[in-house]
Amino acid sequence: MTMKVLNIRFLIILITCTPLFLAGCDQASTQGQSSNTQADTTKAATLGEAQEMLVTSSDTAAKKTESTPQIKNAKYNDFARLVAGLSLEENSSFKKYTDTEGYKTFASALDKSWTKIDGSRFSKMREWAKTEMTAANNDHTDLFYPFSGPDFVNAYQFFPKADNYTLIGLETIIPFPDLDTYNAKMVDNYFFSVAESIEDLLEKSYFLTRRMAKDFQRGKAEGILPALCLFIVRTGHTITDIQQVSLDDNGKFILSNIDSARGKTIKGVKVSFFNPSENRLKNAYYFRQDASDSGLKQNPAFLKFMQNLPVSNTYFKSASYLLHFPYFTVMRPIVLEKARFILQDDTGVPFRFLERSKWDVTVYGTYDKPIKDFKYMGQRDFKTYFDSLKALNAVKPMPFDLGYHWGTKDNNLIRAIKK
Repeated sequence: MTMKVLNIRFLIILITCTPLFLAGCDQASTQGQSSNTQADTTKAATLGEAQEMLVTSSDTAAKKTESTPQIKNAKYNDFARLVAGLSLEENSSFKKYTDTEGYKTFASALDKSWTKIDGSRFSKMREWAKTEMTAANNDHTDLFYPFSGPDFVNAYQFFPKADNYTLIGLETIIPFPDLDTYNAKMVDNYFFSVAESIEDLLEKSYFLTRRMAKDFQRGKAEGILPALCLFIVRTGHTITDIQQVSLDDNGKFILSNIDSARGKTIKGVKVSFFNPSENRLKNAYYFRQDASDSGLKQNPAFLKFMQNLPVSNTYFKSASYLLHFPYFTVMRPIVLEKARFILQDDTGVPFRFLERSKWDVTVYGTYDKPIKDFKYMGQRDFKTYFDSLKALNAVKPMPFDLGYHWGTKDNNLIRAIKK
């Protein structure tokens, strides 16, 4: 029997049995209150135009001698660190939650899990990327990561230089909950639910679709935002602001105060964060969107948004072979048009669309056949190409476990660089 990465059974016994005596707290910190005076809604531009503004401000910041992120709403970073099991400043309004035995158990278990996974997987991914991902990381080109869920962490290991990370999934976005309205047991259960929501990604390297709808629902982790922000701060960043994102008819951003949507589900979110190693401001966008042909037809504004994307790097992992199906004919050509660099396993863009006259293709790891859940999704052309390179000893090693074949080390990666 496989041991759960976060040892959830042990956690739930300790957490639910630990008495908490919490006084109410004002979730908004003093540092973040001043930002509430700004306009509630801001009309923005396309991601490409926003990128230009971001690079200008980031390059200016990079000239400073000190790394001093301009935090617009400190409560967001504090809340992210709280659910990530990381230390908080003494004056944080969330500090009181860290003093209970239940929280200490939660934070300790998460810290041990993270340290273990960083040693066995993330560090190897980062080291591999230093030699195999130079074409993607020689500048700050944006990353487009469809079918991702809130998986910022795997993307960041491969694409640490990106200024903007655009993630797409079907899972709910809900503003952070107001813990002041929770009783002690509800607070305990919330921390447990956040830990449970990222368990599969840490253990297997991907989210299980059938579990995501349950794990990220109301009354559990309360949407993907806690997991997304947990990954951002756990990778050494400081969250400077979080905003709600909607799109106008031309696919351009409309940014608004996310707190005004508390208790509601929203379609898009922008998490701004500071990278201290680069002294640079960055953004992670998550959109809840059905990217099938019918889903895009029902939301023409999002289709416009994708058509307006700048040239990007693109990443696919454990993507359920969605782009192989005939009802993803709209998204697939957009990906191929916008991407200058694609990193994926065999579940991403079908191999036949990576024409060697247009793409330099390199393969890594092992390819035999898909797992039994997708046993009919084998690609004969990819198998033939892979085996031909294998016979020439030209398949490069993949020194980490990542993807559907987790635990067997039979995973593969395809790197395609546009000519």
